[in-house]
Amino acid sequence: MTDLFRTGDPSRFAFAARWLQDPDPPERRPADYGWSWGELEIVVAGHRVSALVTPDGPASGIRWYLAPLLEWVAEEWDHLLGEQAYTWAERPDVPAARAVRDALDRAFAADERDGDVLERAASDWYARHGLRSAAAGGIVPDLYIRRFGDGVEISWSGERASFAPAFLETDCAPGAVRLSREEVADPLRAILCWAVETVPSDARAFSHGRERFVRAVEATLARAGSDERSTAAFTP
Repeated sequence: MTDLFRTGDPSRFAFAARWLQDPDPPERRPADYGWSWGELEIVVAGHRVSALVTPDGPASGIRWYLAPLLEWVAEEWDHLLGEQAYTWAERPDVPAARAVRDALDRAFAADERDGDVLERAASDWYARHGLRSAAAGGIVPDLYIRRFGDGVEISWSGERASFAPAFLETDCAPGAVRLSREEVADPLRAILCWAVETVPSDARAFSHGRERFVRAVEATLARAGSDERSTAAFTP
């Protein structure tokens, strides 16, 4: 277990994270990220969107493998901070957490051809902006990040994952907030820096996965100093 790392302003956008001892033996862990068991708390505009209600009582954060979540942030950095528009017909001011859900609902209700096109568009966009798409089976918040004008929108549905056990519930109402680019980019950059600087090194069986994770995150950090340059390809 490591010390709890905190970054950001909880009244705007903030994280708390730490590495933990994995409860499973190495042979039962995922090969690529079984080294990265940890705890993650996410707070947006004072709302603890990672909060859960468990049989043991309330929990402010999730416990799961952090590598797939943080590697997703690194890989989708340009989309998270630079892509605003939906790739299907939708009002631009509808928060992403609602827009994606509504699009998928319409896709399932449409005829096969139109439904397939809409489902593919919404699913691909979700993979670029929805944190839960990177969960790899973990119970993580249904949270979305996208550019909005000169700033960034963060929205969340508050819905429990469909595969979550019946005894596990989310403890946060749906919401959305628009922040400045710096208020979002700075905590994201800080938690990526923390991850590569403190990456656990005691599980030799997972060295390949650790090394790949570090390379991916460091590549993003190396170019993340100029957000204008890295997101210039995207338009509203």
